[in-house]
This record gives sequence, C-alpha cells and structure tokens, in this order.
Amino acid sequence: MIRPLSLLLLASGVVAVYGFARTPSPTIAQTDTLSGLADVIDGDTIRIDDVYVRLFGIDAPESEQTCKDRQGELYRCGLLATAVLEEEVGGRSVTCFPIETDHYGRTVATCEVAGRDLGDAMVRRGFAVAYLRYSAKYQEAEIEARKARRGIWAGSFEEPEVWRHRR
Repeated sequence: MIRPLSLLLLASGVVAVYGFARTPSPTIAQTDTLSGLADVIDGDTIRIDDVYVRLFGIDAPESEQTCKDRQGELYRCGLLATAVLEEEVGGRSVTCFPIETDHYGRTVATCEVAGRDLGDAMVRRGFAVAYLRYSAKYQEAEIEARKARRGIWAGSFEEPEVWRHRR
C-alpha cells in the first residue's frame, strides 16, 4: 500500500516533532513515570487509573474500522488491533514515560510491559502504522511488518488518520 503522506514526508526529509500542546496533563506531569495495571481502550490508547495514555508515534485502526484480508474479505481490524494490544499488555503492569499532552487531554507516552515497547510491538506485529507525521521512531518496525505482510499489511486498509477524518 502506498502511503502518500509518508512518502511526502520522507521525500522532503521532514519528520515533524509531535505537534501537541506542551501543557502538562492535570493528573500527571510530563517528567513523571506512570505505572500500573492498564485498561486497553483501543489499539493505541490505554488507561492507567484515571489517566488516558495515547501511545506515542503509532496509529492503530479505529475500533469501528474495517480492513480487507488477503482474500479481499472485510474484517474488523480495529477490534483486532485492540485485542492484540490487550494480548501485549496481558494483565501485567505497564510503565509509561510521558512526552506531552494532546489536544484531547490524553498523556502521550511511550509505554512498556516487562521492558517491551508497546508501540514497537503493535507496529512490528502489523496492527498499527508508524505515525510518521509525528515520529520516525517505529519506521523500521513498519517496514519489517509490511515486508512480512503481517496484520493489516496482509491485505488492504485505509490509513487510520484518513479513516477518522472521512467519518
């Protein structure tokens, strides 16, 4: 699948810095580490206690989003992405390293379970894309998943950001 926005950013050599507000969340300062059991909200968002955390640098299909498999059949890729993140979390404690707060008031952070980066895991398994508009951190993981035709790369899909804006 050709990703025009990604190609444009790569061709121009531009990798944007996360463009969210630089105001700390009222529940956690950006310098704090957030740890605890997490509820998975969707393929790129979790909640620890009362803090919603958006995983930095990735974009997963939305909960209601569908994709096509290898045979061209529709499936609920958004629900599957949520299930994969649930599997990665596995009921274990999550540790998040906040970066900033987005315009929805969520903490944007890199998060890990037992030393495994959840953003990397989701992209490498093919259930999220590297959100190149904000970071190139997971670009290599996406290239690997795409070449191996893992997850959403096995068939066809609409970029989650495009899908959101079309709704």
